[in-house]
Amino acid sequence: MRKFYRFLAAAVSAAVVASMGPALYLQDTLPDTFTVTSGEELQLSSQYDYITCENRWDENCLTVYGSENSSYTAQLRLMGLVKIKDVTIRVADEQDVAICGVPFGIKMTTDGVMVVGTGSVQTENGPVSPAKAAGIREGDLLLSVNGQTTLSNSIIAQLVQQSNGSPISISYQREEEKHQTVLTPALSVSDGRWHIGLWVRDSSAGIGTLTFCDPTSGAFGGLGHAICDVDTGQLMPLSQGEVVHASITGLLPGMPGEPGELQGAFCGSEVWGVVERNCPSGIFGEFCSDWSDFPLISTAHSQEVEEGPAKMLCTISGTEPRYYDVEIERIHSYDDQSGRNLILHITDEELLCQTGGILQGMSGSPLVQNGKLIGAVTHVFVNDPTRGYGIFIDTMLNSME
Repeated sequence: MRKFYRFLAAAVSAAVVASMGPALYLQDTLPDTFTVTSGEELQLSSQYDYITCENRWDENCLTVYGSENSSYTAQLRLMGLVKIKDVTIRVADEQDVAICGVPFGIKMTTDGVMVVGTGSVQTENGPVSPAKAAGIREGDLLLSVNGQTTLSNSIIAQLVQQSNGSPISISYQREEEKHQTVLTPALSVSDGRWHIGLWVRDSSAGIGTLTFCDPTSGAFGGLGHAICDVDTGQLMPLSQGEVVHASITGLLPGMPGEPGELQGAFCGSEVWGVVERNCPSGIFGEFCSDWSDFPLISTAHSQEVEEGPAKMLCTISGTEPRYYDVEIERIHSYDDQSGRNLILHITDEELLCQTGGILQGMSGSPLVQNGKLIGAVTHVFVNDPTRGYGIFIDTMLNSME
């Protein structure tokens, strides 16, 4: 009998040790925070049915405690045996939003002027690069020139000419750090004007897809990813922006290695909404128009999203959206604001025939599963346009808050 107990203890120990590998993997793949609706249970998707959740003060581990907008700590365990990690459970109000899926035009100006390139100035003594010599490089954000903080392409050009070759003081930001430098404009032999060897951008415009509107607050969210500079890939810091009506006038189908795009036009000058935030989870702001034409839908928490069939709501012609079939192939449950919470595959034959898959301009197209809004399309796979990434609606709503 003693040998039996030793064998049993060894077997249990071996099982626990063997489970440590999956537990460590799940530490990284599962989020640190879950959101649940007040009075409901934390239900992980079926792919995690081997994970249990325990709180510190009650054996009934799945029941939500606390009032709305509160939180508590729970512990995730592998098969009830091995601790994975402690997580925070946020208790939130049940939320319905207006689902959109319509194209919109985006206009925004930057908070500062972004450096998109540097070059040389041809002088009588040969080529020189004042900006490079002063340490400025692509991706930097110019904050002030000679103390002037309200900047644009034309204002910078004017200040350079007014210097008449005298040194210019420039304040700029690189990533999160601010710097100060001085550069001396060079006189170009080609046009007889002063130059500093910089190409800069102060605004952006384009077409995207509106994801949702919040009928309670009047807020909207779209794109599911940040607006970034086309040359540097850097997030464009927002000074002011607006969204307007847009219509899809044509499309360029996608193919492996060559992403396609929706082609659209702004419709009139009426402002649809004011952009207040440009961040990795999308663009957000205040909706100024009537949202009542958009149907209401409940939003799903990230742990409700499952691998399997879903619907994508998008517009590929005119202004009327429609649903198309997609498949959620993989879910990345970890906290991620880069718009890559899940991988989706376009399965709708009609959509594939017309577009080849996901097109640029579809970013923000709502994803619906089991009658709930689960997220939005964000990126296309360059080598396989039938597949792309999506973001959880939870992630977008949290960023909007």
